[in-house]
Amino acid sequence: MTLDVRTLVVLLAVGHLLQIVVLSLQYAVFRSYKGIGWWLLWSGSVAAGVGFMLLRQVPGLRVTAILCQNGFLVFGVACLYVGLMRFHERETRRLLVAAILVLYSAGISFFLLVVDDIDARSAIIGTTLSVIALVTAWDLRAARAGATRVTASFLCLVLLGHGLFFAWRAGMILAGASTADVFSTSAFNLGPYVDAFIVSNLLTFGLILMVNQRSHAELREARDHFMLLFETSPDAVLITRADDGFCRNVNVGFEVLSGYRRNDLLGRSTLDLGLYAEPASRDTVVAELRARGSVSNAEIVFRRKDGSHFVGSMSARVIQLGDVPHVMSVTRDVTEQKRVEEELARNAVEIRELNAGLEKRVAARTAELSEKNRELESFVYTIAHDLRAPLRAIDGFSGILQEAHSDRLDPEGLRLLSRVRAGAERMDQLIRDLLEYARAGTAELRRGEVNLSALAREAFQDVVPGESRGGIDFAVGDLPAAFGDAVLLRVVFHQLLANAVKFTASLPERRIEVRAVREGETVWYELADSGVGFDPAHVEKLFGMFQRLHARDGFTGTGIGLAIVKRIVERHGGRVRAEGAVGRGATFAFTIPQAGGDDA
Repeated sequence: MTLDVRTLVVLLAVGHLLQIVVLSLQYAVFRSYKGIGWWLLWSGSVAAGVGFMLLRQVPGLRVTAILCQNGFLVFGVACLYVGLMRFHERETRRLLVAAILVLYSAGISFFLLVVDDIDARSAIIGTTLSVIALVTAWDLRAARAGATRVTASFLCLVLLGHGLFFAWRAGMILAGASTADVFSTSAFNLGPYVDAFIVSNLLTFGLILMVNQRSHAELREARDHFMLLFETSPDAVLITRADDGFCRNVNVGFEVLSGYRRNDLLGRSTLDLGLYAEPASRDTVVAELRARGSVSNAEIVFRRKDGSHFVGSMSARVIQLGDVPHVMSVTRDVTEQKRVEEELARNAVEIRELNAGLEKRVAARTAELSEKNRELESFVYTIAHDLRAPLRAIDGFSGILQEAHSDRLDPEGLRLLSRVRAGAERMDQLIRDLLEYARAGTAELRRGEVNLSALAREAFQDVVPGESRGGIDFAVGDLPAAFGDAVLLRVVFHQLLANAVKFTASLPERRIEVRAVREGETVWYELADSGVGFDPAHVEKLFGMFQRLHARDGFTGTGIGLAIVKRIVERHGGRVRAEGAVGRGATFAFTIPQAGGDDA
């Protein structure tokens, strides 16, 4: 009995079509695995190559059929190599494969189109298939690992035998053996078809087995990971049947939390065990699971084995175990957290009550203080008015006495009379400054955007008479606008400029400069003068009440002006400072909120 080559070719074609169906199913199920798509290309290309083999004897199609037949066969085995490397996540020898395909294409084209030599073509094809099979076997040997190691080794042996067979056949042809006709029934000619039929089936079997081994390994690994997480989770994990609540599995965390051992729980219902302090709680959870499929952070009161209760925050979802719906729940003991929350809630209520009482007391005290401030302000104005009336009388009568009766007084009398008038004037100025200080502390702030450059110039015109301004070098820089009470800020500049004018009066060169200096995000408004300065050791006294660093005979004043400045600036939320040295001038500076509401 002899084998018919055409029958073998048809069987190969049918076999590869079945391979395509099987590998397509594998690809549909395991689409995430790399390489299976290349195996599909291998099977489809070989099937196409086998199909073109049957067209070799059709008139006019011989050359095309030979090129397509051999081209598809070689391309198919290259796809098999790429697919195996991709499946095992290894790099392919791209340059080597490309070189093999180029050399094959050049050789097969020459011995078909230039010199028609079937034996040379058979040797080239055999050599190409042998090299690709041996390279695939070698690289697959290095890629073997894990669950697919045994099957990969089997495929290595199959590919090795396949490669050695074609290497032997190519050698025999080069040694003189003749192919004669592809459809010849000689044993030498039938060998490639029998090899192709056996190898393709063995490869298909091995590929499918390798995919399933990898899938089972990943499934076991996922199960092992799940069990590891399940057992080591610090939270209590419980798996029960959805219908009746029978316990199927628990972890150590649940044993610790509930007090039950695993054997106490398995096969028993949560209701029989009394795990829910209120059985209706489970009904609520089951109803929500049926409606939504999951429950998140439901607070439920549970009962331990010893009868004690605890509050658990439970999250659960429905899972399928053997087509039976189960509930996997994760519970965390939040008893202490709830106790703290309740304590905080009680404290919050108490704090609100205390704040409400405090606000009432503050409102009452504020109203009382406002009333006392109004009374004090009224008292101060009354006293000031009552004090200034006799002072004006003393000054007025002293002036009349000095002008009308000076000829009756001796020099000592005139000196004493002058001192009486000077004392009355100082006392009147002191009362005015005290009134200004009181107004600075009690006047309502009417805030708005203030142009400090213009305010400084207006204050200078108020302080220095027109005929005296020429003797002072006065300069105002570009001052950023401020947010404050324009009337009170004008008082600040008035007091600082009055000081500067006073302490530069005795010097030949009088210079006063108003400028802004930025330090980080803070703007300092500075007023610098070239006056007599002060001892920096006493800088802390400058802004106090009735503090004077210069002798009264040298400079007039009550020692209240800088205290007024400090009080106004601090009411605006700002700060004051001073720098100076004896004989080297002084610089006074303050900060207040900038226009736009940002504090300096």
